[in-house]
Amino acid sequence: MVATADGRIEAQGLCYLLLDGDARIAQDYQFNPTVDDTAELTNEYLAPWNEPDASLRQSLLAKLWAADCAYFDGEAEIRGLTAIAEKVAGAHRHLVAQGQILSAAGRSQRHHDVAHIARRAALADGRAGRTGSTLLIMDHNGRLAAAYQFDDTTKP
Repeated sequence: MVATADGRIEAQGLCYLLLDGDARIAQDYQFNPTVDDTAELTNEYLAPWNEPDASLRQSLLAKLWAADCAYFDGEAEIRGLTAIAEKVAGAHRHLVAQGQILSAAGRSQRHHDVAHIARRAALADGRAGRTGSTLLIMDHNGRLAAAYQFDDTTKP
C-alpha cells in the first residue's frame, strides 16, 4: 500500500494466488513480511535438501510430507512422496556440486495451514546464492500436502 498523496509506502505484503482450471482465483494466501513465526517448519522443510545420507533424507521427508503430496516449481510438477524424494536427492547432488547449502533467508510465516518460507542457497565462501520462496500447504494432519517453489531472478 502506498499513500497516494506522496507515494510513500505505508505497508507491504505478499500474496500467493492459486488459480482454478479457468485461470480464476481459487485461493488467495496473504502474508505479512514483518512476521517471522515459523522457523521450525522452515528448518524441517530445508533439512532433507541438505542431508547427505539417503536413508536419513528419506526419513525426514516421510516425517514431514503426506504420502499423496505434490511439488511444483518452474520446471516440474511432481506428485507422490517417492517422486519428491527423487527430486530432493537430485537437488541435493546439484547443491553439493555447486558448494551450496539451503538455509532460511529472511522472515517466514504460517497461518491457516499454509506457510510462506524464504530460502537461499549459501555458497561455501559465505556469499548468498540464489534466493527464493516456497508456499507450503498442509493437510488436515499437519503434514505437507503441497509445496510451490519460486526462485528469484538473482543468480550467484
